[in-house]
Amino acid sequence: MKQLFFWILLVSIASALSQEQEAKDSVTLPFKYIEDYTNQLNIKLELSNEIPAYKIPFEGSSIKIKPNLGLRYAFVFNYKWASLRLGIRPNNANDEEKGDPKTFRLKFKLIFPRWSHHFEYNQVKGYYVSDEDFVQNYSNNHFIFPDLKTKVFSGVTAYKFNSKYSLRATESHTEVQLRSAGSFIPSITYMIYGINGLDNYIDEDGNPQFRENFSDNSGFTGILNLAYYYTFVYKKWYASIFAAPGFGYDFRKVTEYNNNLSEKSNHNAFLTSLNAGSSIGFNDKKIYFGLSFKHSAMDFKHSEERIEYLSSQNAYFLFFGYRFKAPKVVTKPINKIEQTIPVLKQD
Repeated sequence: MKQLFFWILLVSIASALSQEQEAKDSVTLPFKYIEDYTNQLNIKLELSNEIPAYKIPFEGSSIKIKPNLGLRYAFVFNYKWASLRLGIRPNNANDEEKGDPKTFRLKFKLIFPRWSHHFEYNQVKGYYVSDEDFVQNYSNNHFIFPDLKTKVFSGVTAYKFNSKYSLRATESHTEVQLRSAGSFIPSITYMIYGINGLDNYIDEDGNPQFRENFSDNSGFTGILNLAYYYTFVYKKWYASIFAAPGFGYDFRKVTEYNNNLSEKSNHNAFLTSLNAGSSIGFNDKKIYFGLSFKHSAMDFKHSEERIEYLSSQNAYFLFFGYRFKAPKVVTKPINKIEQTIPVLKQD
């Protein structure tokens, strides 16, 4: 709750500054707020510590798990309204005894002047227990779920109200914010997920163990987010902040296994969420770079202990990008798509 108040206070100050700036601009000559670079291809190298994490019921308690992954690298290709992220398989973290996970992740964005759509598929197989309160009671400190697989398809559809604010300047870098501005950007987040493979684990001595009681989960989550974004600009430098409190519902199908018997049931629950973040960076005609931080939190109201996303997570991103003339291998398919769907073409 303290985090929510902090981010709301921060964006409220930004909103007040934005209104003050707009009032000043209204009595002076019109200014250009956004520089358009959508006709140039830009490629971004991204480095982050963003790793999925969950809480699961285990031996009468709730424990935290995550895959044994190090830093994640990705190349992001941005041109016009399209943004494609291709990740490089991250190396395992230093301790190989925490398992060898298998991962696949694909991220795609469609960012238009007002509307934006984000799509992501994330699949991970192989987790270890990262809960220090649990593993400190064991000498080896390693519990591994080698067959635990999570598959999540997620999407976000958002609408930007203020035309002076550029979401592309921070999301795809196909535009540059020239003057400070902010905007109210409500959005809808949806997730389709499946979690299974909790029937066995490797204990602290490296021995495989099979569980008689476990569950498989699948479901759909929908969230309405009420967000405000603001970007401060000083010459070629910028600093951005956003906060997006939300609420929604989780529709879940659970298959409980107990001594080779199975029972299916449905479990629905209200949830609240908070996504917030900040970034600082440099934006020029050809190059851009920066550092960003994102905080995400979800609080499920299930009546019983269930598998769920870790309630609070922080992620950091370091990035460097370069803009240049788009080659034909990029322009031809995009132009063909715009000819087929004229509404995508920008004036």
